[in-house]
Amino acid sequence: MNLRVLLVSSVLALACGAATAACSDDHDHDHGSEHDEHALPPSCEAFHDDCVKVMQSNAKAAECDEFSHGEGRTEEECAAKKAECVAACTGPGAADAGASDASADGG
Repeated sequence: MNLRVLLVSSVLALACGAATAACSDDHDHDHGSEHDEHALPPSCEAFHDDCVKVMQSNAKAAECDEFSHGEGRTEEECAAKKAECVAACTGPGAADAGASDASADGG
């Protein structure tokens, strides 16, 4: 009986661990590796992590995150967007900018 309880407990523990790993955030991968299919140009990498932190409450940060993941995004495109996105994602009020952005856009 004790062996059966131990076996069932072990299986449940492994299943919970697997479920937790499968549900990890999509943004847990490293964008910086040149061999990584998700590698971002350096200028996009400069604002990406900050934007991910506030994108749930900041529409501009969400837009910058989406921009940074654009397929075939070049360093030149990222450099052109960097100042705007750094300001949106790290500036004063970055964490609560979503409400004012949404109302300004009519949505």
